[in-house]
Amino acid sequence: MVPAADTDSADYDFRKLKVKPNLVVTTALRAKKLDDVVRAYVAAHSGCVVLDLGCGLDTRMFRCEPPPGVDWYDIDFPEVVHLRAEHMLHRT
Repeated sequence: MVPAADTDSADYDFRKLKVKPNLVVTTALRAKKLDDVVRAYVAAHSGCVVLDLGCGLDTRMFRCEPPPGVDWYDIDFPEVVHLRAEHMLHRT
């Protein structure tokens, strides 16, 4: 299961963004391609360190499920780290 931020509690009408379906599709395809590259890398390099700089509310670590021995760090501004801690699951 992929954890996600709770958009219902964000007190924001996301329809205001008027995001076009094409942008949603291309963003999803880009994320899948990056996930595939990360999965292949961590599978071939046990014990590596992954730094997800400017991670925002990205859930790549959960989607890629790095094997034991891979250290994964989601790095962002303190406000974003706090938001992640409040609204997202943590890897155990």
